[in-house]
Amino acid sequence: MIDYVRSKVPHVKLIGLTATPFGTAEEEQGLPGKIYTDGVKNNVVVHNNVGITYQISLKDLISRRILAKLVFESY
Repeated sequence: MIDYVRSKVPHVKLIGLTATPFGTAEEEQGLPGKIYTDGVKNNVVVHNNVGITYQISLKDLISRRILAKLVFESY
């Protein structure tokens, strides 16, 4: 579908948001980077070779109090 839209709209801009950029299945790993190829590298927009513009780790989100601290319990 994305290839079809790109063929009809040459300057289309896509945004992809995911909480899991790396799929759990081996064949899914890296797929977002193949779809979204433009990005930012050293504060400069780069086309066709950088797929992730911004990412933040789970640890950073927890330390910033955006996400709750994980508590694992076994019963």
